[in-house]
Amino acid sequence: MKWLIGTLLAFASLSGAAVDESQLLYFNPIATVSSNRLKRDFDSFLNSEFQTSGQKAPTFQPVVKLQDFLSYVTTNRPSFLITSSVVLKTHGLDKDYRPIASLVCKDSAQGKLLFLANKSLTKKGQLLLASSHNQAILAELFSPKMGQKVKGCRVIQTKKDIDGILALINGQVDLAVTSESVYSLMAETNREALKGLQTIEKSKRMPSPQLFVRQGQAKEETTKLLARALKSMMRKTEGKNVLKSMGCEEWQ
Repeated sequence: MKWLIGTLLAFASLSGAAVDESQLLYFNPIATVSSNRLKRDFDSFLNSEFQTSGQKAPTFQPVVKLQDFLSYVTTNRPSFLITSSVVLKTHGLDKDYRPIASLVCKDSAQGKLLFLANKSLTKKGQLLLASSHNQAILAELFSPKMGQKVKGCRVIQTKKDIDGILALINGQVDLAVTSESVYSLMAETNREALKGLQTIEKSKRMPSPQLFVRQGQAKEETTKLLARALKSMMRKTEGKNVLKSMGCEEWQ
């Protein structure tokens, strides 16, 4: 992901880059899709949809790591975001942005997280927890009891959900959080490796990603064009490919 970090730093270093209207920033806490492929397909779709409007389409910019996403949003204040409302709420950004369209994702397992432990865990004291999600998001999605447990852990931030499972299997951590979809995929390919693990708790469903616009900043015409383009995705071949990559059915 060197290209992504370089891109983010380049935009952040622009003189006077306090407001960014050129980017459609995307962060999905449970995404498993290739960012490179999704960016290519999404940009192609948006450019096609904006072509007759005389306006330049926002550039779709997927971000893999939560901290990179939060840093970019607070520094550059992009007009358009696609993310889950949980991400904005748990980091005090929900008052700055309002949702205008929502992804419909029919796979019921897609938005849930699993709290995992080794069946043989006997360690006392502070436990090591591997997760690509920070404590704020975990506390929001799991029960209050589990939220308190998380607060007592040392959280090792991983890049991807699969990294947490592997660290738990290899004995590098005591606990791990992963998406149910990633766990199911691993069970299909390497069920034997999961035999020593147990699920302590399953989270609430994480809200599906939405298109957010920054309050009082996004241009009305661009906002309408973008919302209209996304809602037309399911009717166009190129758009259907983007939706399939995102694991969703349509925009509403």
